[in-house]
Amino acid sequence: MKALVTQYTFDKTAKTVTLTGHSSVDLAGLLLITNVTDGQIIYNFADPPTGATVSGNVVTLEYDTSSMDNSDDLQIFYDDGSTVQEVEVVLTLKQILQALQNPPHMDKSQNRIRETAVIESGTVTTVTGMTNFGTQPADALYRLTSQNTWANVQRRTIS
Repeated sequence: MKALVTQYTFDKTAKTVTLTGHSSVDLAGLLLITNVTDGQIIYNFADPPTGATVSGNVVTLEYDTSSMDNSDDLQIFYDDGSTVQEVEVVLTLKQILQALQNPPHMDKSQNRIRETAVIESGTVTTVTGMTNFGTQPADALYRLTSQNTWANVQRRTIS
């Protein structure tokens, strides 16, 4: 999963960035390192003059960093190859289902429900291959969420 790396040390003389939050780094997952203090891209996987090599969790840059400061703020994007954590997906889906099952407003005069769901945190980008949601099959939960309830008065749709 692509993430912003915030734990690092920068050595301008050695032209190295050590990702202290990682035990090892795969060069194929290193996407971009920008010195935001100076506004300079110092590593870009798609630009040979801003290339690098990796040993363990130490990235050695080809870019000349001698005019920079060790205390400069860096913006580092690294993709560790993992997908979204299943726990995050399950929590987000639970929030959505809970919001749909507990509608906030019932308009009794017109015998209908107005639903507004606010999900305060969580993002679902792509969910594939999910067979179970807790102890229930995922397709059963989808059918339960999609079906009409209360004698076809209320319809729930996720879009």
